[in-house]
Amino acid sequence: MKHPAAQTPRLLVQAAAVAVAVFGLGLASIASAQDSEADDLEDVKRSSSGSRTAAGASERGRQRKQENAEKAPALYPLATRKDPGLKATNKGGKALREIVAAFDAKKGDEAVAKAEALIADPAANGYDKAFAHQVAASVEADREPPNYAKAIEHYKQAVAADALDNNGHYQMLYNLAVMQGQADQYAEALASLDRFLNETKSDKPEAVGFKAYLLSQLERPAEAAALYEQILAKNPDDKATLMNAVSLFQQAGNDKRVSELLATARQKNMLTTDSEYRTLYVPLINGGKLKEAVELIDEGIAKGAIKPSQKLANDLSVIAQTYYAEENTPKAIEMFKRAAAASENGEAALNLARVLRNENRIAEAKQAAQDALNKGVKKPEDARKILALPGK
Repeated sequence: MKHPAAQTPRLLVQAAAVAVAVFGLGLASIASAQDSEADDLEDVKRSSSGSRTAAGASERGRQRKQENAEKAPALYPLATRKDPGLKATNKGGKALREIVAAFDAKKGDEAVAKAEALIADPAANGYDKAFAHQVAASVEADREPPNYAKAIEHYKQAVAADALDNNGHYQMLYNLAVMQGQADQYAEALASLDRFLNETKSDKPEAVGFKAYLLSQLERPAEAAALYEQILAKNPDDKATLMNAVSLFQQAGNDKRVSELLATARQKNMLTTDSEYRTLYVPLINGGKLKEAVELIDEGIAKGAIKPSQKLANDLSVIAQTYYAEENTPKAIEMFKRAAAASENGEAALNLARVLRNENRIAEAKQAAQDALNKGVKKPEDARKILALPGK
């Protein structure tokens, strides 16, 4: 069981840190039959001054468009979904360009109004509507404060339309999970993210880390910690991931794994804060391994990670009391002196004075008692009694 004084390292991954996929990735995919005709016409015009035929020009136009489409890399090459290959209608393509122009001009309300008009148009196809939902979702997500309900609904509709290419479709599904997570809809976000992971076969660290975060919010720390270990296996020097795993294993009560991970972090010189060192040395104090605990504290002090504080003073006092109970008085005195020097109050100094008095080192006891009074103690009368003792 974790010592009451042990401090859990802060969980580093936050929902807000998971970025919504960049909207601009979808803009280049607005294409319509009108665009196709224009490309073919341009090739026909060029052929009039040479030996190329209109049929050949048309084929070259088709090949060029295919080459342009292939320039966009598949973000999810292992996806189980077959790309529907849909494009905007002529009318829809024109409307979408106007919607995107309004979005780029930061005219959010205008972009949403135009998007909703296109969505309601019976002549619009699935691609038109999915792309319009994408723009509207982006506007709602970017508002201050974000309109989570509307953003989530638009992302849901963009996914349900099942009309975007795989890049766009799965970015919308991922964005849906992000918005649900930011709206504290953790179970729903996990369901959306699981669908994303299952269908794309993606193992990108940011997606796996996001799932770990959602699991932690659903109080499933052991599962979340296991996911962070997956990420850590691929990038063993990632301190943020390691400390997230430490935090979650602590929540799961797996102190053995916590100690192992922190020992690894120590070997790699990753420990840089007092809380990280403390999470490693407190179990040693609890287990009576005082020498090892002090070595860790000294290492942290030497590196500048551990600085004088009341927290450090309290820990050193616990070590001193344990040494005193074991009748190792010299070590107890040494630790009480260190605790008194780090302390913001006089309690450690007063305990030092009591031990020195019991050892009949009256002059030193009186000095410690005076130090205790100078810093302030709960029972100043105890310090005064030591000061009133005969002798020097």
